[in-house]
Amino acid sequence: MQGTSRDAMVHAAEEFADLIPPGAQFEVLRSDHAGRFMTAASAEFLPDGSAFLEETPLVAWPLTSELFVSPQTESASKASLYSTNWCENCLCSLQQQQQQQQQQDGFTGIRRVRRRLSSKQSATTNDEVRTQARGFSNLCTGETMYCSTCFERLSTRPQFMTPGLLQRWRSWQAGKSLDSCVGLEALARCCMQVASHAATLREVHGLPAGDALHAALLPFDRLAAPPSGAVVALHGTSPAEVSEQLLGSEPFHSAVVSAIGCQAAAAQLFAESTIAALAGRLVLNAAGIQVLGAGRRGLPLRAAGVYVLLSTMNHSCEPSAEMLFGDSS
Repeated sequence: MQGTSRDAMVHAAEEFADLIPPGAQFEVLRSDHAGRFMTAASAEFLPDGSAFLEETPLVAWPLTSELFVSPQTESASKASLYSTNWCENCLCSLQQQQQQQQQQDGFTGIRRVRRRLSSKQSATTNDEVRTQARGFSNLCTGETMYCSTCFERLSTRPQFMTPGLLQRWRSWQAGKSLDSCVGLEALARCCMQVASHAATLREVHGLPAGDALHAALLPFDRLAAPPSGAVVALHGTSPAEVSEQLLGSEPFHSAVVSAIGCQAAAAQLFAESTIAALAGRLVLNAAGIQVLGAGRRGLPLRAAGVYVLLSTMNHSCEPSAEMLFGDSS
């Protein structure tokens, strides 16, 4: 690579070292011309069909257009907001997960017991979760807006989202632009991810709230950002409008403050400048996602998300790689 210093390349490799598994067939380098980029770790060609990267998204969200069929009557549009068949955390197909768990448990009743325990726990420890389960009772397999794995994992965290809040976000975004890939819900999910990570850093590692927030934002800092001084254009809205909506969203706002542990640090996360920085990275790095079986009538759910390592791949008009999705993720 001509015109690239070895020091710059090594710096980029160190930045992503913790994310690249041992024996990986790729590495991430940097050059003044190309910036950060992924390249093969060996000069040998990989056989056709070889899988060299498996990665889950840093954050993912369903596209607004999945929630509306335009044009519709107002009542039909509102009804479509609730016709979700996916987990609102990991976006997996709730129906497929239910079928897989039934097969795994051998129809022995194990899954039913786990569900009753989860329902009992939610009823005695968190009124919001109990309301949430009723709100989605006819939609998300009759039990919750989350799959069982996410429900158990999130049960110890503040309740960030409710069915009513998701409806409000999605209605607001649809009124701004149905074609938006990066909008209110996407940025809200980024804030939720950051707040959850900050809570872990505070509770497990004892970091102060401000330091925990800074560390929780680092995964997003790895993503390529717009050039200095560039203005991020969002379909039908702006970072300022998104910031205002998030500040007025409850219980989301209170949950973020609780997770971060400091009102001032949370205000920094919701600031227009932070939202604009996150929006710029999402716009540049978001990749389309299809979750098989999670959409309406068993069709794939169209969503978007950001993958830290995938985002280092440079564009090619004649690509030599393709993205594939798992059966239920």
